[in-house]
Amino acid sequence: MDPELLAHGVVERFGAAVPDPARRLRERLLGPALVRLSAARWGGGLSLALRLREQPVLTPGRAPGDQDFVFVSRALFRPRVADYLAVDYVARTAHELEGEGRFHLKLVTCKPTPLGGTRRERLQTALWDDDAHFVLHARSWPGGRWMAFARLRLEAFLPAPPEEMRVDVRAGGRGLRPVGRWALLAR
Repeated sequence: MDPELLAHGVVERFGAAVPDPARRLRERLLGPALVRLSAARWGGGLSLALRLREQPVLTPGRAPGDQDFVFVSRALFRPRVADYLAVDYVARTAHELEGEGRFHLKLVTCKPTPLGGTRRERLQTALWDDDAHFVLHARSWPGGRWMAFARLRLEAFLPAPPEEMRVDVRAGGRGLRPVGRWALLAR
């Protein structure tokens, strides 16, 4: 199994017009990001931890204003997923934005990486080609339609050990609060 990877990147505006209330949600989520990618500890799928930062600080420890999210691959029970960029990820819980309601979040990959033997090699190739990105989608809860509203672009690996990024989804520096129980919410 490949070791966990830690990368930095940015959540940036998506070119398309974004309807309300996703516009206000997007404004809360733009900016520098740290991403920890790993094989899920159970089920054989992949997980992605996302830390949104107020400042472009590259150290993995928590800073004031950080917001953490945990996503799991939709291919959670597929035995061996060979590429971090070949699966979509869904947030483990819904999130509530004060005054705007509840949202489900997912990250949709744009393009699998054809070159490389391991997941790390494939991701490194995508980073070199500036192809390591996901489109961030949200839908209002319950039962709204998915809306693409931002892009998460990975820029480079970080030399820090990934285990230094301890994720706490209750730390809501961007004003989103996790609600509900663990669920695979994408359909």
